[in-house]
Amino acid sequence: MKRWIGWLLLVVWLIVPQSAVHSAAQAELEMDRVLIDLWPEYDRPSLLVIYRMTLSPEASLPARVSLRIPREAGEPFNVASQDMDGVLYTLDFETRPDGEWTWVSFTTASQEVQLEYYDPRLTRGEVEHAFTFEWPADYTVRTLTVQIQQPVNATEMRLQPEMGSGRQGQDGLTYYTSVVGKVQAGNPFRVSSQYNKTDKQLSANLQLVMPVAPINQNTEGKTGLTQALPWVLAAAGGVLIVGGLAWYWVAGRTSAARQGRRLRHARREAAPGEEPVYCHQCGKQAKPGDAFCRTCGSRLRMEG
Repeated sequence: MKRWIGWLLLVVWLIVPQSAVHSAAQAELEMDRVLIDLWPEYDRPSLLVIYRMTLSPEASLPARVSLRIPREAGEPFNVASQDMDGVLYTLDFETRPDGEWTWVSFTTASQEVQLEYYDPRLTRGEVEHAFTFEWPADYTVRTLTVQIQQPVNATEMRLQPEMGSGRQGQDGLTYYTSVVGKVQAGNPFRVSSQYNKTDKQLSANLQLVMPVAPINQNTEGKTGLTQALPWVLAAAGGVLIVGGLAWYWVAGRTSAARQGRRLRHARREAAPGEEPVYCHQCGKQAKPGDAFCRTCGSRLRMEG
């Protein structure tokens, strides 16, 4: 009898899809909130998918979590849990292929969990770009929210289901948000998008550096005009003083050089055999019989 029971269990294990067995084993675990960020062409020419998940308060910790991601995505880019200090810490994970999906399993001691992966199935034509995302609903989610980032330089963003006109974020990009609400396990949620984009620019490469708060006179590290004015005046005064000293030095040397040239010129004009008389004050040569300098008026010093 026991042998027949063993064979029966083996047959059931072979017939029933392992994904169904996996889902049944984790049916008790629920998620309180899940925020899904979809960022097409952000830092790679693919779709960046970010799950920000909060397990239900009734979940027993540590909890074993298993989620499916598209098989084309390969392994997740990051799996982490948020500790009590608010910091995300990387978690170890295992993967297992299952048809068009890959199961990602990990253990968390925190209710706050984050998983990221890149979906390469985003199509980029010459003008029209498109992607489709599916939440496979491996767990019941009490509040599911989906947020889509419009790529830089993209126009005519079309979403199905509709998500309104969008809003501009602090990074200058437009975001579309839909609060889906409660999603039961086993009922997948899908969203698709088409938009026009004629370049290959990635949004992360063109992010604007923006202040986290408005800049005003009270901003730390910012110097106002009234505070800087004394320093500006002091610098201007220093420049004037240095310039004046330089002008005085250059002018003095020029005057002395000119007087030396006049003295040498006058000496060259002296008649042969005569002993020229020069003003001891300005250096001008006097004419015969002069008692005073014709230029500066100083009394000439006659030798002899």
